Amino acid sequence: MVRQPRQIPKRTAKLTILNEGSATYISPATGGFSAPDISICGADIAPKITWTVYPATLSSDHHPILMDIEVPGPKGQNKPKKNMAYKKANWDTFQRQIDITLYNPQTNLDPNENSDKMNAKLTNIIIDSAKKSLPAGSSRNRKPWWNAEIDTAVKDRTALKARANHSDEDRKAWLEKCSPVKKLITDSKRQSWRDFATKLNARSDPSKVWKAIRAIDGRGKRAPERAAMEVNGQLITSSQKKADQFAKMYKEVSEVRH
Repeated sequence: MVRQPRQIPKRTAKLTILNEGSATYISPATGGFSAPDISICGADIAPKITWTVYPATLSSDHHPILMDIEVPGPKGQNKPKKNMAYKKANWDTFQRQIDITLYNPQTNLDPNENSDKMNAKLTNIIIDSAKKSLPAGSSRNRKPWWNAEIDTAVKDRTALKARANHSDEDRKAWLEKCSPVKKLITDSKRQSWRDFATKLNARSDPSKVWKAIRAIDGRGKRAPERAAMEVNGQLITSSQKKADQFAKMYKEVSEVRH
């Protein structure tokens, strides 16, 4: 049975609650479903948002909530950064491509040319050669502790979770799978940190250390501050203060039994 917050108005102070009644949480202890997670947005953009609950919980007891906003943005934005896979590079091809380009009469490299223009041409030659000989891959959300065993275990858990509400047996199988997967991930994170820590010394770059900590812990870089919101005539730009205002409003209009 899905338990819902009681007496939540659909529109309050120009804000709209997007929830449509779907469960957003499943208890690992009892297997019961409930909906404690509330999605709130400005009333003016609510019609442009499609609210859905993702069926897989990933590594959490809460289902991810997907909100698709129909707001077109500039082309080319939000593309994942690509890095060269140097370990898979074909260096013979790289060198050969540079030589072919340098000795091609159409390349038009003039020794008497301005140094900045010459540098730009040589840089482009190197980059073009690299693109033809070095494979590229996305580095977004790279997790140093993730491995094939975890990947298989998480997929199995996700498959069981998708069937958890079909029967008591399916729910029991999912609950039994959760703890081993969680322990597997925790142990791998711990080993990944130990492997990294053994390489640290007094000259280690602090920025690289924090980058490794965030990767192991699953945290990304701090997101930039977003658009401001106005509450009782006061302009708020801090993400923390915005969250406090949402929590305050939610506390005033509802009571969650969870």
